[in-house]
Amino acid sequence: MGRNIETYENGIPGGLLGYMPQELALYNSFTILETFNYYGFLHGMTQKNISMKLDKFQKLLNLPGLGKYVNQISGGEQRRVSLGVALLHDPQLLIMDEPTTGVDPLLRERIWKHLLDLVATVGTSVLITSHYVDETRNCTKIGYLRNGSLLVESPPLELLQRCNAISLDDAVLHLCKCRSSPPENNNENCEQFMRVAESNSMISRFPHIRNFQEEVVQKKCRRERILKEFKQIYALSKRNWLIFMRYPLMAFMELLFLVSNVYLSMYTMGNDPIGLRLGVVNNDLFNRNMSLFNGKCDPHLNNSNQLATLESTLLLPDSYSCQFMNNLEFLGLKLMLKSTDIDAINSVKLGQIGGYIVIPSNFSENMKNALFFKFILTLRQFKDLPLLSD
Repeated sequence: MGRNIETYENGIPGGLLGYMPQELALYNSFTILETFNYYGFLHGMTQKNISMKLDKFQKLLNLPGLGKYVNQISGGEQRRVSLGVALLHDPQLLIMDEPTTGVDPLLRERIWKHLLDLVATVGTSVLITSHYVDETRNCTKIGYLRNGSLLVESPPLELLQRCNAISLDDAVLHLCKCRSSPPENNNENCEQFMRVAESNSMISRFPHIRNFQEEVVQKKCRRERILKEFKQIYALSKRNWLIFMRYPLMAFMELLFLVSNVYLSMYTMGNDPIGLRLGVVNNDLFNRNMSLFNGKCDPHLNNSNQLATLESTLLLPDSYSCQFMNNLEFLGLKLMLKSTDIDAINSVKLGQIGGYIVIPSNFSENMKNALFFKFILTLRQFKDLPLLSD
C-alpha cells in the first residue's frame, strides 16, 4: 500500500479497503438509502458525494427503489447493494467474495467493465474469488485452488497457451486431472505442465507488482480528522436510533437490562455487610477486668457494673475496645464475644460466625497515649508550649 499499515490514520483498516463478503452483511431494518448513507458517513463522505455515487450505482447495478428495506428485496438485489457499499468510498484495495453470483449476464458484464475501468484509470487493486472460471479471463493474474492447495497461479493468456487449451475451463480441468492421477500414470505433457504450474505459483515472481518503498504519509489536518470522527459518531448514533425506533421492544429490553445490572451492582458491592456474624476476642476487656451491662460492652462501666458519673463520662473512656465494638454493632454487625483464639476458630469451623477479630490487651492504653499526644501537638500549633517529656 506504500505506507505504514500499522497506523490507523493511514486508512488501514478503514477507508483504503473495500470488502464484499459472500454472506449478506447489511442491516435488514435499513432501507437502501439509509444503508448507503450509514456506510458513507462511516467513511467520512459528505451527503453530496453519497448522493452522486448512489445515482451512479443505480444505473450501474440496477438497484431497486431506494425506499425499500433490505429484507424486502431479493437475494440478488441484496448482493448488488452489498457490492455498491464496497465500491462507495473508492477504496484502493477491493476484496470481493463471489460478487457476480446470482447476477444476470448483462449486469455481470457491466460489473466487470466497471472493475476494469477502476484498475486502469484509478489504479485500484482488486482481489476476487469466483466459481465462474471463464470470467477470470479479464484478470491480470489468476490462481485456482483445489483441496486447499494452489493448482496454478498465472496470467490467463499464458495459462491457455501453455495448456494448449481454448477455454480456461479446459485448462483447469487438465490441471486437475494431472494432480489427481498418480505420478507413474502421468504422461510427459502432464509432467511438463506441472513443472510450469509450480514455477508460476511462486508469489515472488509476480512481474506486475511494484516494490513500494516506505513513504511517510502526511497526517491530515486536525480539523478534517475531527470532522470525520464526528461523522462516524453521527452515523453510529443514527443507526442505533433507527434500530430502536423500529424495534421498541429491543430498546426496552436493553434499558431494563442496564437498570437491573446497575441495581445488582450497587446492591451486591455498594452496601455495608449488615447482619454479618463476627467473633471478637477482646483481650483488652478481660485485661481491665471490665464486665458487661445488660449484655452491652459500655466504655464507661466500672468493676461494680454501675454507670460512671457525669464527671468521668466527660473524660476519656475507660475502654476504647468497647467503644470500637459498639461502633461495629451500630453499623449492623452481630458481634459474639469469644474468650480465646481457639474458641473463635472452632466457632468459625462450626459455621456460627463468619470470622473473628482479636483486640490486643493494650489497645485502650495505646489509644489514649496516641490521642493525648495528638492533643498536645494541636495545642502547640496555637500556643508556644514546649513538648512534655518524661
